[in-house]
Amino acid sequence: NNPFFALHFVNNMATIIEEKKLLLDRAIEAAFQDCHGFSPRDWQKETVAKLLNRLFEDDATKIIPSLLVRSTGGGKSAVRDALGLLLGGVVTTLPIGTPSD
Repeated sequence: NNPFFALHFVNNMATIIEEKKLLLDRAIEAAFQDCHGFSPRDWQKETVAKLLNRLFEDDATKIIPSLLVRSTGGGKSAVRDALGLLLGGVVTTLPIGTPSD
């Protein structure tokens, strides 16, 4: 019941969380550089981080359906490619519609 121990524990946990975020940020940056030779936009970095967190919070062996909607040329494929590289596997994308003639 030592309040100093509790404060030390909380500070250590905060440090660990910040270090995890920094490592994840660096990994995402490296994946984008490896896949496409550019740094991710903020929304791309945030999207990959959220997908990875969802995956590992639940079960890394199950499929987590996700929908990413951006304009053509907006960087969706780069998100998919970087995520696949980080997961060491294949990420499947399915088109939800086709352009009309």
